[in-house]
Amino acid sequence: MHKIKLNEGLIDKTKKLLGIKGYYTNLEEIVADHITIINPYHELYNIEQAFRISKSDLETRPVFHFKELPIKLHILIS
Repeated sequence: MHKIKLNEGLIDKTKKLLGIKGYYTNLEEIVADHITIINPYHELYNIEQAFRISKSDLETRPVFHFKELPIKLHILIS
């Protein structure tokens, strides 16, 4: 029979990294520094929150369009 053990090393590593977020990009720091890369992600939360509120207020059916005009027309009709 196999004896089951917890991987204590992996558990400790996971606890140390808990709450740490990393950003990966192929841009060099000369082109875009860390602030230029991270700031849009902070703004993304605000945009997503506003969209959630407007989506619940609109009470529209799901949008399965990919181009801007059909999306606008779908929302207008709904």
